[in-house]
Amino acid sequence: MKEWFCVVGGKQFGPISEEALKQWIAEGRLGRADKVWAEGMAEWVAVTAVPELQNAISYSPPAATAVSAQPLESAPGAVTSMVCGIVGVCLGCAGLILGIIALKQQKKAMEYIASEPTRYGGQGYCTAGRVLGIIAIVFGSIWALYLLGHLLFWGLLVSAVYSGGFAP
Repeated sequence: MKEWFCVVGGKQFGPISEEALKQWIAEGRLGRADKVWAEGMAEWVAVTAVPELQNAISYSPPAATAVSAQPLESAPGAVTSMVCGIVGVCLGCAGLILGIIALKQQKKAMEYIASEPTRYGGQGYCTAGRVLGIIAIVFGSIWALYLLGHLLFWGLLVSAVYSGGFAP
């Protein structure tokens, strides 16, 4: 039996028996395009060009291919939660209402995700909706208190002026 040499991944191996070489092919350690050489051959050739190795090649498993994962569908309410949070932060007093909506939508979306994790995604949207919803509620509350304070102040001032409470 011949003694073989092979080059796999830029490294040379050998001498290797023909049986060991066929085993390497079967295990996938030696690919179809890798080069082999034995005494009496003029040059290094691809494994597929060697008649003695054809049986091993035909039975070797095909190279593994990457399987692309399908993206998950966003859970109902996930994007709505984030959008309500963003808009709520920007709209002052309306943030109080939109922040509450954002939190409710976030909760609904997380329930969908928990019930069918292989179908629904969108945890990032939910997290953003929750954080922005809380911020919107805080900002909305501050704005509401600010406006309420102004209304009370101006209401008391106008009331005092018209009732004659302020004399120049």
